[in-house]
This record gives sequence, C-alpha cells and structure tokens, in this order.
Amino acid sequence: MKTEKIIIDVNAHITNIACTVGADGDASKALISFDNLGYGVITAVKFNARGFNSFGDVVQIGGKDKFFLIIQDISIEKNSTAKDLKAKLPNGDIRRLELEECQICYADGSVTGYAGKDNREFDVDVFEEYGADKESVDAIRDVVSTDAKYKPQDFENGWLCSCGRWNAAEHSDCSKCGVKKQTIFQITDADFITDLIAKHRKNEEDRQEKARQEAKEKEKATRSRNIKIGIGVVIGIVLAIFIGRAAVLSGRTTYSSEAEMKSALQGTYTYYNASGKASRQIVIDGDTAIYKWSYSGSTDMDSSITWDYKNGKIHTFEDLIVTNQGYLKEGSDIYEKGGYMSTSDSSYSSSYSYESGYSVLKITVDSVTNNSGYTICTGSVKNNGTKTYKFIEVKGSFKDSSGNVVDTDWTYAAGSEGLAPGESTTFRLSVTKNSKITSCSVSLLDYD
Repeated sequence: MKTEKIIIDVNAHITNIACTVGADGDASKALISFDNLGYGVITAVKFNARGFNSFGDVVQIGGKDKFFLIIQDISIEKNSTAKDLKAKLPNGDIRRLELEECQICYADGSVTGYAGKDNREFDVDVFEEYGADKESVDAIRDVVSTDAKYKPQDFENGWLCSCGRWNAAEHSDCSKCGVKKQTIFQITDADFITDLIAKHRKNEEDRQEKARQEAKEKEKATRSRNIKIGIGVVIGIVLAIFIGRAAVLSGRTTYSSEAEMKSALQGTYTYYNASGKASRQIVIDGDTAIYKWSYSGSTDMDSSITWDYKNGKIHTFEDLIVTNQGYLKEGSDIYEKGGYMSTSDSSYSSSYSYESGYSVLKITVDSVTNNSGYTICTGSVKNNGTKTYKFIEVKGSFKDSSGNVVDTDWTYAAGSEGLAPGESTTFRLSVTKNSKITSCSVSLLDYD
C-alpha cells in the first residue's frame, strides 16, 4: 500500500461550500452550492455570513460584520450536491460572501449545530488497484463497499471509513457508503480477505453466467421476433412483387438481349473495403466469372454465368445485380467497374491470418453522464476485422480529473449473436453516482 495525507473537518455536516453573488435589481442575490455529508436529508441551512463590496470592504448588517443567512424549504438527499440555491441578501452592496456552516435542519426534525472548524490531518494507507493487491481490492469493492479506497482507522472520538468519510464515534454506520463499522474494519484481517476473494470469484462466475443466460434469452427472443417479422416480410414481398417491380428495375440496368448484356459486362470489377483498399475482384471473361482475393495464399475461383438480361442480374454461385452505373452488386457490397488490386500484400495476409479482437475491435466512448443515482458511460464497439466475435466483454474505469480510478463496471457489448465484420454495437456501463467522476476509459476484457 502507499500512504497519502488527507485533511478533514471532523465537525462539518456539509462541505465544498461555494457561492456566487449578483445584482437583482436594487438588491443582491446569492447562488449557493454545497455537498451533504450524509447525516440526513437536509431541509434548511443557517450560515454565518460575512459580505464584502466590490472593493473588498466588509458590508456591515445592523452594525455588525457578520449576519445569519438562512435557506429553507429545500430537500437535499444524503451524499448529494445542492446546486444554485437562491438566497436574497440584506444589502444591495454585497458582491462577495464568506459562508460558514452554523446550523442544519434535517427531515426527521432534528437540528444540529456546527461546533466550529476542526481540521484533522490523517496519514492513510491507499489500496493499490493493480499488482498483487488487485484481487483483494476488487473483492472488497465487490462484496463490502464499492467506495473502498483506504485502510480504515479508529480513534477515540470517531473513525475514518474505507471510503474516506469521517464518522463520529457514536455512529455505527458510515454516513457515506452505509457500511457498518464492524464490517469495514474486518477488511484489515487476512482471513476475512481470503473469504472475500472466494465470494468475489463466485460472484464473477455468477455474473458471467447471468450475462450468458441473458444473451441466450436475447438471442431466443430475437429469433422469435425474426420469425414473426419473416412471416410479415414474406407477405409483404408477395405484395411488393406486384406493386414494386417497376421501382426495383428502375435501380438496375436491363438489356434487350443476352448478347447485349454479355458484351456490356465483359471486364474487371473491384470491391473496396471500409478503409478504401481493393480486397477482391470479379473478372468476367466470356461466360465465366473469375473471383480473385488480395491476401496471399488465396486461390482464384471460376464460376459459370447465367445471364438474366430482362431483370438486370447475372447468376454465378451468387446473384449479382447490375446497377444503373454499370457496377455489380451483391447484397450491400458494390464491385466497381475497372480498378487495380495487389495480390502480394504481405501485411494484409499477416493481419488476416493472425487477426486479434484486441486489434480490430474498436471501442469508442460517446458520453459520461449522471442521473439521480448513477454515473453512466455509453459508447460503441465496431468490428474492423474479417471474422465474427462473440461474448465481447468491456470494462469501464471511471476516473476523476486527476486520472485516478474512482469506480469500475463491466458488461457484454455482444453475446452469442456475435458482432460480424463491419458491424457496430452499443454498450452502457454504470456505477453509483459520484461527483468526482469526470471521464471513463473503456477497454476490451475478453471475447470468443
């Protein structure tokens, strides 16, 4: 473990008090923000306030340098942030405020006074998230507390939780993470950690099995839906044959005879992949279509051609449509007329032969947002490879502004249905809401 220093005001009930002051007609108003340290739902706050004008001079209220500033009729949940609470100021000359906690009202009717600032400096042992202690830390966060960061410490007048929250001695549960003091201090025991690791491993197995079952159920539901869709599609196709034939043929080149079609289509047609590289060709020579591939070791394949000149199609071992531009089209793949393709590209052959999901599955993070209870990372995975990958697992490391990992989550971006070449899929990762999180780094964990 490494050691770091943290400073905590052990008397505070709220922290990170911030305030901006602006003119509101002839008066001044303040917008106040703070973090609720979790002793209850806050319904009112009384501050000791001192105001200053634009020159930095103290603005006296009733002949005194300090005055009470009260915000009422609010509801600030435990461990949440109050933002931009409005307060009217007693003097229009005030342009800056210094605020200090005075009293707090809670939803249960209790009122707590502030005993004054008492900053304590603690030397805390920080859990190493990598290396030999990684599995122990993962087990603690999985089974005991997702917020665990430090080795807990006990003092005569209070205790410091693993999440970094100071708790008064009379509190048996942490006001931030909710873990009992008796439980959190067990993480310093080696035997307890051994049991935690066993539970963590079982939880991981259960989560993976659950994910696989969910993937199978999703595949089953998709299959059932596709059958229903297929029935509808068949009916639609029957109708479309009669209604849409003219529209279909409008996107193709048709011919008056087989000879005309055969003469027009002689030559080379090239398919370019997503990166713009020529990867395969069809060479039409007489009544034969010769298929060629760019990677080393490939063998040309010949297929005889049947000419469907009335419908603008040719049949080899597959159906190829002749587009209005005179190109050949199979499914969504377009073979353009002409073009050059190298068949001795060793780098292409190497990547084709030793392709790895870690090199071809591209992960993109789209957004990191918050709702009432969670911090959420959304993104996508695209398969830039040449084969289908299944059970794609991704892990998100949610970080603060300094790049420290605050929390983690993992999920399946794709299940047994797989992610085919060129396809993309989205993922969603979420952890308990934490205002410290500013970014999320997503990496590939595993795949089949």
